[in-house]
Amino acid sequence: MTKETVSEVKPEQHEYPLRNKRREETRAALIKAAQQLMLSRGFNNVTMKEIADHAGTHAQTLYAHFSNKYELGSEATVDSLRSAIAARETDTITFWRAWVEQETQDMLGEDTVLSFRRLIEIRSEPRFATLLQAIAHKYIEILTRNIATDFSLDPNVDLFPTLVAHMLWGANEHNILAWQEADGNYDPVAGGVSAVDEVANIVNLVRTASKG
Repeated sequence: MTKETVSEVKPEQHEYPLRNKRREETRAALIKAAQQLMLSRGFNNVTMKEIADHAGTHAQTLYAHFSNKYELGSEATVDSLRSAIAARETDTITFWRAWVEQETQDMLGEDTVLSFRRLIEIRSEPRFATLLQAIAHKYIEILTRNIATDFSLDPNVDLFPTLVAHMLWGANEHNILAWQEADGNYDPVAGGVSAVDEVANIVNLVRTASKG
């Protein structure tokens, strides 16, 4: 390499990977801070500034990553799913079955009624509609992409992965509503697992019929 060639290489060209790494680290810190504060104090009782402070950064930096609290809240909600599903060692539906079971158990904790009633209350408040829609969209998007990989399908061409993802999410919604209608006299863990199994049976029937 000639002296002229070396001088033409700008320092900024070598800084992009480090800059991107720092950006991802900041984003991860903001998501973690949001998860911690929203879980302990509730979505509505946490401000964006408090989240930025908790992450050790400025509010301006937070807004450079997330335009509002609903966007940040939905991302914080699905972040653990995105990480876990990327490391899965089973097919997507089997993974989702275990995920639903564990997440429901974690949500119930020591006080089943309190945990699920809090969830129902959030779902019934109009101001949370945007957040819930964003969460549903992200979950379905992640499931669709992974289901498509399982069946070697292009989700932009084949509708099957999207339909299955919607069924899995819909089954989860049905399980929550079933608990609500039963006024707590319902096992949401068993219900959630059973709902996923029903979707799995439908998928198997469709795939078998398509090969016939």
